[in-house]
Amino acid sequence: MLIYLCLGGAVLLTAADYFFKQLVVEYLKPIGSYQLWPGVLHLTYHQNTGAAVSILSDSTRLLIALTSAAIALIVAYMLVKKPRSRWVCVALMLILAGGLGNLIDRVLLGYVVDYIDFTLINFAVFNFADMCAVCGTIMLACYFVFEDFFLAKRRHAQETSEAAQSSASVEGADAKAVPAEQAAPGNGGDAPASERAASSDPNGEPHA
Repeated sequence: MLIYLCLGGAVLLTAADYFFKQLVVEYLKPIGSYQLWPGVLHLTYHQNTGAAVSILSDSTRLLIALTSAAIALIVAYMLVKKPRSRWVCVALMLILAGGLGNLIDRVLLGYVVDYIDFTLINFAVFNFADMCAVCGTIMLACYFVFEDFFLAKRRHAQETSEAAQSSASVEGADAKAVPAEQAAPGNGGDAPASERAASSDPNGEPHA
Protein backbone atom coordinates (compact mmCIF):
# COMPACT_ATOMS: atom_id res chain seq x y z
CA MET A 1 0.00 0.00 0.00
CA LEU A 2 2.82 2.40 0.88
CA ILE A 3 4.45 1.88 -2.52
CA TYR A 4 1.31 2.79 -4.44
CA LEU A 5 0.71 5.84 -2.25
CA CYS A 6 4.22 7.07 -3.04
CA LEU A 7 3.77 6.41 -6.76
CA GLY A 8 0.49 8.32 -6.65
CA GLY A 9 2.21 11.11 -4.75
CA ALA A 10 4.87 11.31 -7.45
CA VAL A 11 2.15 11.73 -10.10
CA LEU A 12 0.48 14.50 -8.08
CA LEU A 13 3.78 16.34 -7.59
CA THR A 14 4.51 16.03 -11.30
CA ALA A 15 1.08 17.50 -12.08
CA ALA A 16 1.76 20.37 -9.67
CA ASP A 17 5.10 21.07 -11.36
CA TYR A 18 3.43 21.11 -14.78
CA PHE A 19 0.75 23.50 -13.48
CA PHE A 20 3.35 25.89 -12.05
CA LYS A 21 5.26 25.91 -15.33
CA GLN A 22 2.12 26.70 -17.30
CA LEU A 23 1.50 29.69 -15.05
CA VAL A 24 5.09 30.81 -15.54
CA VAL A 25 4.84 30.56 -19.33
CA GLU A 26 1.55 32.45 -19.41
CA TYR A 27 2.20 35.20 -16.88
CA LEU A 28 5.94 35.42 -16.22
CA LYS A 29 7.41 34.89 -19.68
CA PRO A 30 5.98 38.16 -21.10
CA ILE A 31 7.58 40.27 -18.33
CA GLY A 32 10.76 38.22 -17.86
CA SER A 33 11.16 38.61 -14.10
CA TYR A 34 9.22 39.57 -10.98
CA GLN A 35 10.71 40.51 -7.62
CA LEU A 36 9.09 38.65 -4.75
CA TRP A 37 11.77 39.82 -2.32
CA PRO A 38 14.05 42.41 -3.94
CA GLY A 39 17.66 41.32 -3.91
CA VAL A 40 16.81 37.93 -2.38
CA LEU A 41 14.15 35.97 -4.29
CA HIS A 42 12.86 36.68 -7.77
CA LEU A 43 10.69 34.81 -10.26
CA THR A 44 12.64 34.77 -13.52
CA TYR A 45 11.66 32.98 -16.72
CA HIS A 46 14.54 30.83 -17.98
CA GLN A 47 14.85 28.10 -20.58
CA ASN A 48 17.28 25.45 -19.37
CA THR A 49 18.67 23.03 -21.97
CA GLY A 50 20.74 21.22 -19.33
CA ALA A 51 20.04 19.27 -16.16
CA ALA A 52 19.34 20.54 -12.64
CA VAL A 53 20.89 23.95 -11.93
CA SER A 54 21.88 24.19 -15.63
CA ILE A 55 24.58 21.47 -15.74
CA LEU A 56 25.12 19.51 -18.99
CA SER A 57 23.72 22.31 -21.12
CA ASP A 58 22.62 21.49 -24.71
CA SER A 59 22.54 17.73 -23.97
CA THR A 60 18.79 17.25 -24.29
CA ARG A 61 18.85 13.81 -25.93
CA LEU A 62 21.37 12.44 -23.47
CA LEU A 63 19.39 13.81 -20.56
CA ILE A 64 16.14 12.33 -21.90
CA ALA A 65 17.79 8.90 -22.14
CA LEU A 66 19.38 9.10 -18.70
CA THR A 67 16.25 10.43 -17.03
CA SER A 68 14.03 7.80 -18.65
CA ALA A 69 16.38 5.02 -17.53
CA ALA A 70 16.52 6.38 -13.98
CA ILE A 71 12.73 6.65 -13.77
CA ALA A 72 12.30 3.09 -15.05
CA LEU A 73 14.80 1.76 -12.50
CA ILE A 74 13.14 3.61 -9.61
CA VAL A 75 9.66 2.37 -10.51
CA ALA A 76 10.92 -1.20 -10.99
CA TYR A 77 12.73 -1.11 -7.65
CA MET A 78 9.66 0.18 -5.82
CA LEU A 79 7.35 -2.44 -7.37
CA VAL A 80 9.71 -5.42 -7.06
CA LYS A 81 11.62 -4.76 -3.83
CA LYS A 82 8.79 -2.91 -2.08
CA PRO A 83 10.95 -1.04 0.45
CA ARG A 84 9.35 -0.93 3.91
CA SER A 85 11.05 2.25 5.05
CA ARG A 86 8.77 5.27 4.75
CA TRP A 87 11.83 7.50 4.56
CA VAL A 88 13.15 5.63 1.50
CA CYS A 89 9.74 5.59 -0.19
CA VAL A 90 9.25 9.33 0.25
CA ALA A 91 12.78 10.00 -1.01
CA LEU A 92 12.17 7.89 -4.13
CA MET A 93 8.80 9.59 -4.62
CA LEU A 94 10.46 13.02 -4.67
CA ILE A 95 13.23 11.90 -7.02
CA LEU A 96 10.68 10.30 -9.33
CA ALA A 97 8.50 13.42 -9.38
CA GLY A 98 11.49 15.64 -10.15
CA GLY A 99 12.62 13.41 -12.97
CA LEU A 100 9.16 13.14 -14.51
CA GLY A 101 8.51 16.87 -14.28
CA ASN A 102 11.62 17.86 -16.17
CA LEU A 103 11.40 14.91 -18.57
CA ILE A 104 8.01 16.13 -19.78
CA ASP A 105 9.51 19.53 -20.56
CA ARG A 106 12.46 18.08 -22.45
CA VAL A 107 10.29 15.79 -24.53
CA LEU A 108 7.64 18.42 -25.35
CA LEU A 109 9.74 21.60 -25.51
CA GLY A 110 13.36 20.56 -25.87
CA TYR A 111 14.23 22.50 -22.71
CA VAL A 112 13.13 22.85 -19.08
CA VAL A 113 11.23 25.87 -17.81
CA ASP A 114 12.95 27.33 -14.73
CA TYR A 115 11.63 30.24 -12.69
CA ILE A 116 12.89 30.28 -9.08
CA ASP A 117 15.76 32.77 -8.92
CA PHE A 118 17.53 32.97 -5.56
CA THR A 119 19.46 36.15 -6.26
CA LEU A 120 20.90 36.56 -2.75
CA ILE A 121 23.79 34.15 -3.54
CA ASN A 122 23.65 34.42 -7.33
CA PHE A 123 22.46 30.82 -7.63
CA ALA A 124 21.26 29.13 -10.84
CA VAL A 125 17.56 29.49 -11.70
CA PHE A 126 15.64 26.30 -10.89
CA ASN A 127 12.08 24.98 -10.58
CA PHE A 128 9.78 22.91 -8.38
CA ALA A 129 10.84 19.63 -10.01
CA ASP A 130 14.49 20.41 -9.25
CA MET A 131 13.58 21.01 -5.61
CA CYS A 132 11.82 17.63 -5.41
CA ALA A 133 14.76 15.78 -6.99
CA VAL A 134 17.37 17.47 -4.79
CA CYS A 135 15.41 16.97 -1.56
CA GLY A 136 14.78 13.32 -2.41
CA THR A 137 18.45 12.73 -3.17
CA ILE A 138 19.51 14.32 0.13
CA MET A 139 17.00 12.19 2.04
CA LEU A 140 18.22 9.02 0.35
CA ALA A 141 21.86 9.89 1.03
CA CYS A 142 21.09 10.56 4.71
CA TYR A 143 19.35 7.20 4.99
CA PHE A 144 22.34 5.29 3.61
CA VAL A 145 24.79 7.27 5.75
CA PHE A 146 22.84 6.58 8.95
CA GLU A 147 21.48 3.18 7.92
CA ASP A 148 23.65 1.30 10.44
CA PHE A 149 22.44 3.58 13.23
CA PHE A 150 18.78 3.06 12.35
CA LEU A 151 19.20 -0.71 11.99
CA ALA A 152 21.09 -1.00 15.29
CA LYS A 153 18.42 1.03 17.10
CA ARG A 154 15.65 -1.12 15.61
CA ARG A 155 17.51 -4.34 16.47
CA HIS A 156 18.05 -3.20 20.07
CA ALA A 157 14.36 -2.37 20.48
CA GLN A 158 13.38 -5.75 19.07
CA GLU A 159 15.77 -7.63 21.36
CA THR A 160 14.50 -5.69 24.39
CA SER A 161 10.90 -6.53 23.49
CA GLU A 162 11.70 -10.23 23.03
CA ALA A 163 13.57 -10.38 26.36
CA ALA A 164 10.63 -8.76 28.18
CA GLN A 165 8.20 -11.24 26.65
CA SER A 166 10.43 -14.18 27.57
CA SER A 167 10.77 -12.97 31.17
CA ALA A 168 7.01 -12.55 31.49
CA SER A 169 6.43 -16.10 30.20
CA VAL A 170 8.89 -17.60 32.72
CA GLU A 171 7.33 -15.72 35.64
CA GLY A 172 3.86 -16.87 34.60
CA ALA A 173 4.98 -20.50 34.45
CA ASP A 174 6.59 -20.28 37.93
CA ALA A 175 3.43 -18.78 39.41
CA LYS A 176 1.29 -21.68 38.14
CA ALA A 177 3.66 -24.46 39.21
CA VAL A 178 2.84 -26.23 42.54
CA PRO A 179 5.73 -27.68 44.58
CA ALA A 180 5.70 -31.48 44.73
CA GLU A 181 6.03 -31.58 48.51
CA GLN A 182 2.79 -29.60 48.88
CA ALA A 183 0.87 -31.79 46.45
CA ALA A 184 1.89 -35.18 48.07
CA PRO A 185 0.08 -36.55 51.27
CA GLY A 186 1.94 -35.82 54.53
CA ASN A 187 3.45 -38.39 56.98
CA GLY A 188 3.57 -38.61 60.81
CA GLY A 189 1.82 -35.65 62.29
CA ASP A 190 0.10 -35.03 58.95
CA ALA A 191 -1.80 -38.38 59.10
CA PRO A 192 -5.58 -38.11 59.07
CA ALA A 193 -7.38 -38.14 62.45
CA SER A 194 -9.28 -41.37 61.55
CA GLU A 195 -5.98 -43.26 61.18
CA ARG A 196 -4.73 -42.02 64.57
CA ALA A 197 -8.00 -43.04 66.26
CA ALA A 198 -7.85 -46.56 64.77
CA SER A 199 -4.33 -47.08 66.12
CA SER A 200 -5.34 -46.39 69.78
CA ASP A 201 -7.29 -48.62 72.30
CA PRO A 202 -10.70 -47.73 73.78
CA ASN A 203 -9.01 -46.11 76.78
CA GLY A 204 -7.26 -43.71 74.48
CA GLU A 205 -3.87 -45.36 74.90
CA PRO A 206 -2.07 -46.20 71.70
CA HIS A 207 -1.21 -49.84 70.92
CA ALA A 208 2.37 -50.87 71.48
